[in-house]
Amino acid sequence: MIRSQYKGLVVGGGLMGARLGRPGDLVPTCHAGAIFSCPETELCAICDPYPSEEIGIWDVPIVESLDAALSQFNPDFAVVAVPEEGQYDVLRKLAKSNIRLAVAEKPLAQTIEEARDIVDLYRSSGKHLVVNLSRRYSQMYLRLSNSFADGSEQVISATIHYAKGLRHNGVHALDLANMLFGDVLEYIPLFSRADYKGSDPSVAMYLKMQLCPQVIFSVLDDKFYTHFEVDIFTNKRRYVIDQDHRRLSVSELVSETGIPPGNRLVQSASENTDYDSALSSLVANVVDVLNGDGQPVCTGEKALVSMEMACNILEKVLHAAD
Repeated sequence: MIRSQYKGLVVGGGLMGARLGRPGDLVPTCHAGAIFSCPETELCAICDPYPSEEIGIWDVPIVESLDAALSQFNPDFAVVAVPEEGQYDVLRKLAKSNIRLAVAEKPLAQTIEEARDIVDLYRSSGKHLVVNLSRRYSQMYLRLSNSFADGSEQVISATIHYAKGLRHNGVHALDLANMLFGDVLEYIPLFSRADYKGSDPSVAMYLKMQLCPQVIFSVLDDKFYTHFEVDIFTNKRRYVIDQDHRRLSVSELVSETGIPPGNRLVQSASENTDYDSALSSLVANVVDVLNGDGQPVCTGEKALVSMEMACNILEKVLHAAD
């Protein structure tokens, strides 16, 4: 029997915290499942002030008070999966506790000032802050990022389709674009749609980036369906990532084909990605950090970049609409 090394507390018993999935699932789909399935971590408790009966499936103590959970179980790390309006207060309390590491969902807070405060607080406390910007935990996206960064492929154009608010969900798109294409050099908002909150519309825009001259953020409407899709053209290939990041279709450059004959992109492969393993990869990264064997894949500082940009864009868009 493998001995657990680190005790993990899940704060928030909602879908991402504990309700998506069950013990024994081959692919964890919530934080409780990812901690439960990792041989080097132990799910010590779930903290929720209004717990659902569903989370009893994890067969661990369910505690309504965060102070009580921290005192009773003395966890090594905690995962915060509470509604976004409550994350700031929980992260502040954890920074002043005895935990060594906190995992936060996006966005870090509701305002950029609160997000900066959280990052500064963890930096000054010496505790690690890991953020679940989940695309960063996929080897598929990391391979693409490395290929673009080392010049193996030149990116010509990219489109990211998203919805459900620029700050709430668009930070994933902004962070992914930053990961794949480097720094944002210029951006122009084109259109906005309030499909999430009036204070957080989804914003369509053009971005000029360090490694791609045209990145288009295309806004859909989450009232109809949830959708996030990536389409990248390079000088050698086309990559289409769809089905919630779980399928990668690649088209290769073929000479003297088509009508009339010329250089064209022909689909050559379609494969399942490793995105289902993102939560497991996150917990593996937590273990590495606690062991002293690695650094956080996504730090608070990295998450702050995409959130600052989202907030700056929203301020301009909302001001222009007044």
